[in-house]
Amino acid sequence: FYTFEEIFAEVVDSNKEIIGCLNAAFVIIRLIPSLFSTVTSLTKSIHLIKLETDDYDVSFSEPDIPFSIFVSVPRKNTLVNSLRLAEAIVHEVMHLQLTLIEKIAALVASNAKSFYSPWKDEMRNPQGILHALY
Repeated sequence: FYTFEEIFAEVVDSNKEIIGCLNAAFVIIRLIPSLFSTVTSLTKSIHLIKLETDDYDVSFSEPDIPFSIFVSVPRKNTLVNSLRLAEAIVHEVMHLQLTLIEKIAALVASNAKSFYSPWKDEMRNPQGILHALY
């Protein structure tokens, strides 16, 4: 993860790549008001993952850590990188949203069977497939 000092130093040094990319991602998300509202109401904590390379993205959320998402932030603030980060944020927030919906209404009758998931190239239970589709 990026440390507070790394993020803070970026702001102080006027090299605002990390914060700039995060801000640009939210500018993109804000283009759709209902999406922005969903993202901001379901995300209380964003953990910024520091990768060795910007060649791939990493993001995840954990049902046991509500209102928190974990996303890698590219080191350069470019339009493509901001779009990648916006997609990761929306992706993880949708998982949080579906998890909250599942607490209220059972969407899967049984997890007894497994089905092939082309996204993960493995067998997954119906709840895993539902999350992938959502």
